Amino acid sequence: MDDLKHKILGLLNKQSTKIPSMGFSDSNYQFFQAESLSINSKTVTESNRPADQDILESIEKSYFSMSEDFDICRFELSKLPDFLDCDNIQRDFKRLKQQHQVVANKVLQLILEQTSNCEEEFLRILEVRDKLSNTLLYCRVSRNELRVAKKQFSSSLSILANYRKRKLVQNLLNNLNTIKTLHRTGHRLQELLNEENYAGAIELLQECQAVANTYRHFTCVASLTNKLQETLEDTEEKLDKVLAQMCFYFDGVRYSKLQAAYKLLGKTQIAMDHLHMHYTSAIYNTALNIVRVSVTSNECIELNDNSEKKPYDKLCLSIEQSTFIPCLVDLCKSLFKIMLSYYQLRKWHLTYECDLTNPQDLEDNFNKQYVKQKLENGLLKVWHDVQSKVSTLLLNADLASYKFDQFLNVLGVVHRLMEVGEEFCGSKSDDLQESIRKQSINYFKNYHAQRLDELRIFLEHESWEICPVKPTFDILQLQEFKSLRSILKNYKLKPVATDCNSSNHSQDSSTVSGIIVMKSCF
Repeated sequence: MDDLKHKILGLLNKQSTKIPSMGFSDSNYQFFQAESLSINSKTVTESNRPADQDILESIEKSYFSMSEDFDICRFELSKLPDFLDCDNIQRDFKRLKQQHQVVANKVLQLILEQTSNCEEEFLRILEVRDKLSNTLLYCRVSRNELRVAKKQFSSSLSILANYRKRKLVQNLLNNLNTIKTLHRTGHRLQELLNEENYAGAIELLQECQAVANTYRHFTCVASLTNKLQETLEDTEEKLDKVLAQMCFYFDGVRYSKLQAAYKLLGKTQIAMDHLHMHYTSAIYNTALNIVRVSVTSNECIELNDNSEKKPYDKLCLSIEQSTFIPCLVDLCKSLFKIMLSYYQLRKWHLTYECDLTNPQDLEDNFNKQYVKQKLENGLLKVWHDVQSKVSTLLLNADLASYKFDQFLNVLGVVHRLMEVGEEFCGSKSDDLQESIRKQSINYFKNYHAQRLDELRIFLEHESWEICPVKPTFDILQLQEFKSLRSILKNYKLKPVATDCNSSNHSQDSSTVSGIIVMKSCF
């Protein structure tokens, strides 16, 4: 740099005219005075001066560098040629001066345009400074007070910290105990079911589900929620099994517990629907099992016979004469128990509705009306299923060869069952009456044919004598024909002569008349 400076100064010393020094301490150095150029910008002619925007665009990009290592002087000196020319230097100086003036004017203009914003921003800065001062003051005061509190209340703060830790530990312990209780729910639930406390079991399950939803953020509780749902479904299945047992033996206490459990589940109507399906299944399965036992007990049925797969009507055809009446009696007894259970069920609901009627509970009243209507409709349905099974058994049996006492026994059983049906639901038992009517017609046709054969043999092999009676004797006076008076009144019979001297003709006539009377009786 020193060599370059001495070269420039040496070049300037060759000129005869001296000009003011440009900052060098040695006054011997002089610049050449050009007539057409001036280094003072104010003396420059403005006629050929470019526009400000063009001057700004002509500034080299290096002057806009943000690098701290950039040296403007060195940058301009580096552009000097090896042989310096004063005109070129003055021209560059003028150009730089114009650029500097334009940049300065532009900066000043921008500063003036942003003065209001600058003032507002400055006011905000002052405001922030004040707030920071206040904040700093508060922080200092707070720290001083905390320092004092630490010195004076260190023991109290320790107590509070320990108390907070204690509460946290207690909450954690309570959560652990709750989770432990949830995991032990299965054992307690089984105990309640064994005690037949179905409502308590449902309440316990619902409470556990609510607690599990509260603590579902624990990983161990997430799997427990599914287990509780499965347990609830198993409990409902067990309730349904106990409900099915009510079809054979109704227990008011157990049924009350079942109703309380289904009420908690909100399935009162569903329970009643299931109960009626259980009654239908109970009637069908009971009849099928009784007939199957009677069939399989016969020695004539081989073990390889597929009696297990036969339908009910086919099994009825396989019942022998010796086991029919016991089978009929057992069937009627078993079906009567089912009807009695249904009757007690309906009576329980009528009593329950009278005792616990609450007009304000609309849902409960709606459920009661539904149950009442279902039970009323179920009376005829149950009785229809019962008489259908008995009628099928009667129609598929051969009663024509039974003894008269046996047939009367069958009639008595069926008649008693029809009386039960009339008392049960007011039904006239049309199916049973039709089936027993058909069997009675078949039986008396066979019975009449057999008795006529016996009478023919009796009349052919026995001797007859005239019975001494009064002239006013009428056959209707005999005790044996008491039940046939309505039939015999249609016949006009002449009195039998009692004179010992009567002719053989009269004897023959009386004998013939007696035969006619006896034939008409049978």
